[in-house]
Amino acid sequence: MEVVTSNWRHTPAIQLAAALPQEAGFRIDQQVNPAVTTSRIVTEPLETLESDLETLSAGTTPENLHSKIDYFEAVGKEAF
Repeated sequence: MEVVTSNWRHTPAIQLAAALPQEAGFRIDQQVNPAVTTSRIVTEPLETLESDLETLSAGTTPENLHSKIDYFEAVGKEAF
């Protein structure tokens, strides 16, 4: 497959056929890490950790739970 570089809003760009990124496992709006190797531009997907509150809270134990942290005293009508 041959493509031509062009300008997109004053930035160099390459338009790819939709099948190419899909075949490589890329998703729309996915963050990527472009890198330059010897006369090549390589783009790798960044792995993102997807977690929900239940999964994160499941790791909380009495041993790793910290005590209340008091950053300041009330200065107005704050209710603590």
